Amino acid sequence: FYRNAIARQQNLQDNIGELLRIEEEKRKAVEHATKQEQAVREELHQTTAELNAVKGVLKTERLKNSAAEVGSTILDGIGSMIGTSKVKRQEQEIRVLRQEVTARDEMIEILQTKIQTMQSDHSQELTAMQARHAAQTANLTKRHEKEMSLLKTALSKAVKWFPYFLSLIHISEPTRLLSI
Repeated sequence: FYRNAIARQQNLQDNIGELLRIEEEKRKAVEHATKQEQAVREELHQTTAELNAVKGVLKTERLKNSAAEVGSTILDGIGSMIGTSKVKRQEQEIRVLRQEVTARDEMIEILQTKIQTMQSDHSQELTAMQARHAAQTANLTKRHEKEMSLLKTALSKAVKWFPYFLSLIHISEPTRLLSI
């Protein structure tokens, strides 16, 4: 009889230990998910900063391009009057610069597309991670509640069937077990 009571007590203590271990795993999973989210946010912030820098360079290039066009127009007028080879050389340089500006504009568009894709991927990953976390939390909570209910029922039956049960097991706060 006493061996059964001791075995039940050991089983209860094992179940409580298992519940504590599960809670610790859940806490670690939440911490890991939070760290991943923070890393993705930092990457997004860095990419946004890079985009802003590229936009600044683009504005500068556009201003230079406008100035070059004005200069080209002036030089065309002067060149037509003078007819120098210097004007032709400058026109060629202007064409090369315009090609470079066009290439940079295309690169900026590509970078903007990549950033939008990364933001979309990040949002999808975050949503999926939050859904997984919510499902895991709900499952663990249900499992925990079910096991606690079983343990409470078993303890109540043990106390009901064996009035001296609590005095037999060495627990510093026997009333705490009854309140569970």
